[in-house]
Amino acid sequence: SLKNDTGTLATDKITSNPKLTGSGDPNATVHFTVDGNPIVGTATASATGAWTFLPTGLSQGAHTIVASETDAAGNIGAASLTFTFDTTAPTVTVSGSLSTLKAGQTDKITFTFSEAVAGFDSNDVTVTGGTLGLITSTDATHYTATFTPNVTDSLSASVAVVASGSGTSSWTDIAGNAGTASNVFSMSGDTKALAVTESLKNDSGPSATDKITSNPKLTGS
Repeated sequence: SLKNDTGTLATDKITSNPKLTGSGDPNATVHFTVDGNPIVGTATASATGAWTFLPTGLSQGAHTIVASETDAAGNIGAASLTFTFDTTAPTVTVSGSLSTLKAGQTDKITFTFSEAVAGFDSNDVTVTGGTLGLITSTDATHYTATFTPNVTDSLSASVAVVASGSGTSSWTDIAGNAGTASNVFSMSGDTKALAVTESLKNDSGPSATDKITSNPKLTGS
């Protein structure tokens, strides 16, 4: 079995650490094949039959390792384990539907990951110049959220994903590899709506506010 299954689940057989552990006859020599190919490395069982082995040179991806031993009578025992080996740190790109915003507009922010991730949420994101709504997943490698800018005539805003382990950020891939920092997606614009007023200069009707007049002159700001 895997000595350390670092994946999202302790039994998903996805790991960044390929060290194996097993048991057999006391003091036996354990031989291995990797993906059907015999390798030179062996493990020696302890007096209780326990052994560990760290395969080297594994490529990223799925592997099947068979451990076998032969006792003094010539009997052969074997066990097989298939697992996914992954030591590649996940990356992420942040993009938006708009880079220049006007009054009343929001921006759809998309987070695109290099592989499936675990634990990604708002604690992994830094935001300036506005607020970011609930982050939701659209599939295993894409997440979206709505950015609402501050109201200002000179917007300077940004959204970025922080590297795992920095501050409150803790996102990983499903093998447990820490995520790396993203690009910074920046936004600018004028999000402050113009305030325009208009009224009669002289409301000459019975009431000063009845908007009945003999003088149509207007005033405003």
